[in-house]
Amino acid sequence: MSERRRAILLYLIKGFKRKVGREITLTRLMKLLYLVDRELAKRGLSTSDTKWIRWYYGPYSEEVERELISLVREKKVKRDFVVLGRDAPILKIFDTDVQAELDENTAKAVDDVLDEYAELNFDELLGRVYETFNSNLELGEEIHVISTD
Repeated sequence: MSERRRAILLYLIKGFKRKVGREITLTRLMKLLYLVDRELAKRGLSTSDTKWIRWYYGPYSEEVERELISLVREKKVKRDFVVLGRDAPILKIFDTDVQAELDENTAKAVDDVLDEYAELNFDELLGRVYETFNSNLELGEEIHVISTD
């Protein structure tokens, strides 16, 4: 487990709720964490150290799934299933007192990603994410998070 990834995940979950006023879907969380990793790399900061692969809706990580399962077991997040048209699982913060400790530069990068992407509808978000990697990769091939600027 990566403490940095865990802190970024908690910060994203809480930040999305604060910014948009609703819980975040698992798929959206994956995409936003991927975009955070790209933003951190662009700024020369440490990423969440996540291995990303191309999956059906773009970047996906088994490591993130395992981290979320661990957070659920520790009751730091709650996973509820709500029908949203795509039967996407919704992640909810279990305890609002759970703190996500990030350094100022990382928090700023995460906030900037949320400002740019949090309010996009799902299809717009996927479109923007697909612009960031070679979408001709086969399912399961690794996506490398690199700075493009």
